[in-house]
Amino acid sequence: MKEETSNEFQGLKRHQDNSNLKLFWDTVYMGYSLMSWVVPFIEQYIEVMFKVIVQHAFSNNRTLAVRFELCYPSDYQGEVSNRHITQFFKGVKYRIKKNYAQSKAERKHETEVNYFWVKEQDGGDYPHYHVLLLLNYDAYRGLGKYDSRESLFGFLRHAWAGALGISFEETAGGVVSAAKYKGIEESRPIHVLKQGEPGFIGSLGDLIFRASYMCKAVTKVYKGRERSFGSSLINS
Repeated sequence: MKEETSNEFQGLKRHQDNSNLKLFWDTVYMGYSLMSWVVPFIEQYIEVMFKVIVQHAFSNNRTLAVRFELCYPSDYQGEVSNRHITQFFKGVKYRIKKNYAQSKAERKHETEVNYFWVKEQDGGDYPHYHVLLLLNYDAYRGLGKYDSRESLFGFLRHAWAGALGISFEETAGGVVSAAKYKGIEESRPIHVLKQGEPGFIGSLGDLIFRASYMCKAVTKVYKGRERSFGSSLINS
């Protein structure tokens, strides 16, 4: 799973394609380890990613964190724009809210929808998005069946399909993807954090470590005025 540090950033303090972004060469942030083999990171991304995770984890007794990718279909002919990722999150929130309202469970649990995303492009025709989604574990225990329209993963597929104007079926085959990297257990897409349990801080550190991959400087896209990362609102 390891990648070599890119030589294109050697000796630089700022990203050559966007001078507003500072490069972060350390492998520890606020006492938490980062993926050493993908340095440098982008400092602003690390700061936002860290705040999103920590604030959600400490404001919820139990957290479900999901890491996944959103891609454009290989035969996609429409516009490529960040408005798609904005529309995607609107769709996810809509379906989660609707699912809560329609649930007939005796005990229902609401959830905040927090997230962090980055846009990358590594040689293909289209960019893709890496996404970290944070929910209340009491509301959602996992992604559910990947081919179901009513599971959490089905909600993600529906939301991306709606954003791109394609069918649910066209989101199969890796267009929406949440999988281990080549079967490596440590790269699993699901993380669960439970406050008050002995392993909470370790689980938090593991999630920060895995999510730091999203903050690497290499393969990021800086074209026009569109941002290459975003998140839910966080407290400063």
